[in-house]
Amino acid sequence: MKKAIKFILILSVFILAFAISALAYDIAVVDNNGNEYYHDGSYLFYLPSHITPDSVTFLVSDGAEVTYINASGGESSLVSGQSIDITPYISPFFSDTVYLMSVNVDGNTKYLIIRRATSLPSVYLTLTENVDSFLKYNMTDKKVSATFCNNDGTEEFRDDSDLCQLKVRGNATKEYLKKPFQIKLPTRADLYGMGSAKTWILLANYDDQSLLRNSVMYKIGELLGIKTCDFRSVDVFINGQYYGIYLLCEKVQIAKNRLEIADLEEETDDLNETYQSYSQNVTSGSLIDNTNLSQYSYVPGVINPSDITGGYLVELDNNYYSSELCYFTTDYGNHYVIKSPEYASREQV
Repeated sequence: MKKAIKFILILSVFILAFAISALAYDIAVVDNNGNEYYHDGSYLFYLPSHITPDSVTFLVSDGAEVTYINASGGESSLVSGQSIDITPYISPFFSDTVYLMSVNVDGNTKYLIIRRATSLPSVYLTLTENVDSFLKYNMTDKKVSATFCNNDGTEEFRDDSDLCQLKVRGNATKEYLKKPFQIKLPTRADLYGMGSAKTWILLANYDDQSLLRNSVMYKIGELLGIKTCDFRSVDVFINGQYYGIYLLCEKVQIAKNRLEIADLEEETDDLNETYQSYSQNVTSGSLIDNTNLSQYSYVPGVINPSDITGGYLVELDNNYYSSELCYFTTDYGNHYVIKSPEYASREQV
């Protein structure tokens, strides 16, 4: 038994340290309940957090010589094209249920493992577009079906009609390998007790190896009595592949259960049937006398509601403000974007 544990530990470390290329043969993993496991396109399969199978089955295409490591740590052969049940066991290195398997491909040994993703809730997205193109070109508003599950497998929300909208969001962060997303549901949903809303954010936290910085700061703000975003850490799967741990959180917007202030954008929209004629924003001339504004941009011709004293959502954005429609700059060099109303009049700016 000690030899088996030692063998598993050594092999587990070797798997993590060894860079493995994509498999030349199609390999799928199905458990005894018929659940097919998600994979990262190469050697690593992920067991959704809410599934606890009694055994798993490897399905291998013809042409690959396959061996697997059984529960006692020994190797057994698997005839190509057939399947075999493998009883789960505990790896001392991963401290969770793990299945190990080696595959001989063209004389080269590839090592496969199945790991439980985490003990977190899971988000499953099925994208109608090609996923690689969607991520490469930072596409917006693409149709997806979505399922949000608790870690015990119960569903928080499910939509199979492809009516959800997914887009790559962010400024600098959208250029990272792990993309942040915004998802808009067809109906309002109270996800994990964070209040009913349609639009949600999935932060990738790509440059934070702890995956904790945003969570910690949101929590500190809450403890200090500052209005902050509610959040939950989740596992994200897209079209059968595991994309890692994301931070599901509220979008900063004027809405019920979000920023519950006057919705000046809605009131402005009601008075302006279309903004198509307002394609040219104004960035020169006198906006207001005796001010410390050095730069600004607004949309001409917008009809104002009777009360424009409140209902603004403003963002400090010193890097990407010029790509926005309405903004202003102070003499101190800070650039403020008016996020709502999106089409702000001269008087509103």
